[in-house]
Amino acid sequence: MSGSAAAVLTKPAFRKIEWLERDIAIDLTVPQGREILLELAKHADVFVTNYLPAARRKLGIDVEDLKAVNPRLIYARA
Repeated sequence: MSGSAAAVLTKPAFRKIEWLERDIAIDLTVPQGREILLELAKHADVFVTNYLPAARRKLGIDVEDLKAVNPRLIYARA
């Protein structure tokens, strides 16, 4: 990261935005975890994942799975 970008990320206004973010850890290897994720996806605006395609398919959290419960969901893969 360049020096100017690092300076921007440490400014109080940027840190204030981070306080508005929420995150959660869910065990997707159990059925209850997937049910919780799908329920959250119904009301979410954005879903971000870093799972590889094969893992997403195995867990049932690929774009088609989540779009089935929330067609307006923005699905991002990192």
